[in-house]
Amino acid sequence: MGRCQFLIFTMSDWTTFKILEPSSMKISEKGRYDRVYLGQDAPGFSYHIDPQMIRINKEMGDGSPVLLEVTALLEGQRAEGVFELTKSDLEGTTVVVKAFNDDTKTFEELAVLHNYEQRGHGDPRNTMVYRIKIP
Repeated sequence: MGRCQFLIFTMSDWTTFKILEPSSMKISEKGRYDRVYLGQDAPGFSYHIDPQMIRINKEMGDGSPVLLEVTALLEGQRAEGVFELTKSDLEGTTVVVKAFNDDTKTFEELAVLHNYEQRGHGDPRNTMVYRIKIP
């Protein structure tokens, strides 16, 4: 079983990160392999984890930084990962995607995903889709 790690940094007042493919990649339940490094005191801060989605929320209009680390397990053969990153029209979000290397016993960076789309006030959905080869 493989492991991937997602380090999410956002200043947006809400952010959603979804695993679209492979369906065999599941995010570990909340509290098991996740850690908030920054932002736990942000106004209205909360986060929700589903097997294939992470959602970060803060008070509307709050641009304070949040840094959250989450681990996902990948059953079966490794393949291409397809991820969707959606955020509000406030500030931006970066996700560092890492995979566990069985030889070195460390997580190694695969990609850095950025979403700083600003569609303007009134269109809060800024969605980007990324494809990453998971070795």
